[in-house]
Amino acid sequence: MTTDLTDAPPVAPDSIGAQQPAVQALAALAAQYPGLPASYITIHSPFELRPGRLDLQLETPQAFELWRDALEIPAADIELHATVGNCWVSAVTQVGDATVELSGYGIRLSLKELTAPRNRDEVSA
Repeated sequence: MTTDLTDAPPVAPDSIGAQQPAVQALAALAAQYPGLPASYITIHSPFELRPGRLDLQLETPQAFELWRDALEIPAADIELHATVGNCWVSAVTQVGDATVELSGYGIRLSLKELTAPRNRDEVSA
């Protein structure tokens, strides 16, 4: 089967074609950074007028840092997420026309670290 994409019809927002920027971003990242750690990959469908999104979930904070460094995401853009049983970091960037979210798991925090202030509003002067 051969598919000619030059005469493709307009892309409906709820179609697989709307995920094309995320697929292209994944292909570009794999070509540009073939030595980076593998990840669990999810391509989300468009939702509420937002384009499809590419999520790369990494098993360790070290793998997350390698990706963050390669994509030049500033450390200030990292978010720490902590629940009773799980901690992870995430950061969002753009690759081409796609939003890419990195998540790094495997973070171990003590109870003291889990309950520590995370922003200026929570720290006493």
